[in-house]
Amino acid sequence: MAAMRRAALSLLVLWLGACAFEPRGGDPDATTTDAATDAPDDDGDAAVPDAAAPDAAVPDAAPDAAVPDAAAPDAATDAAVPDAATDAAVDASPDAPPLVDIAYLPPAAEVPGTGDVTISGLVTIDTSPTGSRPNLGAGTSYSVATPTGGGADIVVLHVDDLTITAAGTLRVVGTRPFAIVAGGAVVISGRLDASATGTTVAGPGGGGPSAGSGEGGDGSHAGTRTDSGGGGAGHGTSGARGGNATCNLGCLPNVVTAGGAGGAAYNAGLTQLVGGSGGGNAAAASGTCPGQPGGAGGGAVLIYAAGSITVAGVIAAHGGGGGRGVACSGTVSTAGAGGGSGGQLDLQAPSITVSGQLGANGGGGGGGSDGSDGDGQPGQDGRDDGNQASGGAGSGNVGGDGGAGGAGSSGPGQGEDMGNDQNGGGGGGAVGRITIRHRGVQPTVASSPPPTYIPY
Repeated sequence: MAAMRRAALSLLVLWLGACAFEPRGGDPDATTTDAATDAPDDDGDAAVPDAAAPDAAVPDAAPDAAVPDAAAPDAATDAAVPDAATDAAVDASPDAPPLVDIAYLPPAAEVPGTGDVTISGLVTIDTSPTGSRPNLGAGTSYSVATPTGGGADIVVLHVDDLTITAAGTLRVVGTRPFAIVAGGAVVISGRLDASATGTTVAGPGGGGPSAGSGEGGDGSHAGTRTDSGGGGAGHGTSGARGGNATCNLGCLPNVVTAGGAGGAAYNAGLTQLVGGSGGGNAAAASGTCPGQPGGAGGGAVLIYAAGSITVAGVIAAHGGGGGRGVACSGTVSTAGAGGGSGGQLDLQAPSITVSGQLGANGGGGGGGSDGSDGDGQPGQDGRDDGNQASGGAGSGNVGGDGGAGGAGSSGPGQGEDMGNDQNGGGGGGAVGRITIRHRGVQPTVASSPPPTYIPY
């Protein structure tokens, strides 16, 4: 019996040991897959480790790939926003200047130069066919353009930037109008002078004495010292007439000799770039006592800049003062001549700033002479400050005073009427025309006469 109990005990121990050394027998996670995986291969090789099948079965990479952290959203967003196209569209618009029709000029003359010019002294340009035009450096040039609206040919200076310093003066004279075409900026701190000088020099494209579309009428002769004054030239307005003269001695009944007519206004539609006109001449008192000429007309200037125009100095196209009455002897003398009219200034740019002065004022009429008291005084040339140019004073008691030139919104004054065998004064010249062609907000420009604003 003892032997049988020992045999039974041994069997129990063996059974319990088998249970203790088979952990999978109590593993709740054990599966058929695990058992199949753990089973040896047919060829008796070692089984594939447990981790291989579960790791492969859990698609760790698949969820990561399914969430396109960078590639899908970023690529889709970047593709949806056409950066290159947007940048190109934005950049190209400011960088490429728009096509611009420059006033009065044909397309071939609208090309700017590539060279910069700085004027710090006196530079003179003569627009006449045989006039002198200085070389202003590499990248600059001159051309002669046939204007689109008719009128005289225009001499064009082609530059990139143009600067006239406070010490500089660009003086322009000659028979043809003048234009500047700049690819960048025009800065005028000094003076651009296209004005007439008295009776002798017209501005570019301006009329000489008793010449031009608004020329003043000549004075008339009635006696050795009984002449009427020359009329002032017209442009922006009509010019003023010359002073009448009344003959008493040897004139029965008394005869009134009318002064020269004031010149007519013209170019109201701004179809042409044209200068001012000349005042009327004084009549000769005798074959040996010629009358003096009228004042010359101011010039015509167009300034175009693709960038900006800044004027802290002066741009002037004033008319010249009329000639004085001359005393040839104590009993032989002449009347005063008419003043010239202001010319035309035309500025065109996207940005225009004027803190200085633009002027196209008329010249004053000349004063008549009475012979025994000497010559009268010439009329004053148009003024930069916007005030009217003074008419010349007549001499003694027999010479009539000249009329004031037009300025600002003020018209020119007529020459003084004289009686009792006396010489009349010359009439004043009218203002010219100033035009501001701008973009965007209309600038505020101080000018005489007031400007016409034209957006483009």
